[in-house]
Amino acid sequence: MTWRRKDARQAVRSWRQQLLCEGCSVMVAAKSYRLLRAVLNTALKEDQLIAQNPCRIRGYDKETSTERSVATIRQVFALLQLVERRYAALVLLAAFTGLRWGELVALRYSDLDLERGTVTVSRKFAELQDGRRVTGPPKSAAGVRAVALPAMIVDIMKAHLVEFPAERSELVFRGRWVRR
Repeated sequence: MTWRRKDARQAVRSWRQQLLCEGCSVMVAAKSYRLLRAVLNTALKEDQLIAQNPCRIRGYDKETSTERSVATIRQVFALLQLVERRYAALVLLAAFTGLRWGELVALRYSDLDLERGTVTVSRKFAELQDGRRVTGPPKSAAGVRAVALPAMIVDIMKAHLVEFPAERSELVFRGRWVRR
């Protein structure tokens, strides 16, 4: 089947609109569009499978994300008063290390080196839509890293380990399943 340029562009427009109607954000639609454009550029330039790339629609590759608010130090310490004691260290690690949620809840005691004041990130948990939690590597190779801990957090983690002891292979934050 041979498509005319107009038909191909309309197919791209319909595909993007379907993504948005199915609940994809504008950001995801823009990223998907850029991926499709890159694939079709390969088909055009390298493989010469198509005569023209239909992904030339102005604005479809643009995304704007809103600024994410960050808790103030006062808010972080107010939150500590509301969470179970066993999760206070989790709140402080989240606030002062920049670790992602999936990285935080996947931390094992063996990932902590409190003498050096570091935590090693080598895995994350991802929660699937059916509720299952699966373990995997961080988002990218750069996500495997050692993160320096502020001195205050080192002391809090030491106290956490004393109060909630476990085997080195166990999760630091366990108990009821920790969810967002």
